[in-house]
Amino acid sequence: MGDIGHLKKYLLTVHPVRKTGAQKKEFRQWLLRELKRAGWRVGEETYGKFNGSVNVVAGDPEQAEVFLCAHYDTGSRMLIPNFVSPTNVAAHVCYHLAAAVGLAGAAFLLIHTYRLLEEIGSGGGGTVDSCLRPRQSE
Repeated sequence: MGDIGHLKKYLLTVHPVRKTGAQKKEFRQWLLRELKRAGWRVGEETYGKFNGSVNVVAGDPEQAEVFLCAHYDTGSRMLIPNFVSPTNVAAHVCYHLAAAVGLAGAAFLLIHTYRLLEEIGSGGGGTVDSCLRPRQSE
């Protein structure tokens, strides 16, 4: 499988994002080839009717003295192009902070707009509903 530095560089350049079924399949095929090349007995284990999850199994779990499980997370979907969050922590944190500030700002505007409409409506003895409702022609 080569040295870990080479593998890391390869993964981050060739398989940085694995969201689509095709991307995941391509990654699993590469991983299976590399494990076989390193002398492991490998296979795939599929489960789940709806999500179609697939595990890569290396070695013989029934005979193993040590059993190691690992997984990778698929990065979150972002409104702006993917920063490959696992490798760019600063961008990931900034994105989530910006989203939180945006949501807080939207909530602030909604609350204050509602209060303003309440004040406008109460000045004439009405409510927000009467302020928003079209006037009936007499």
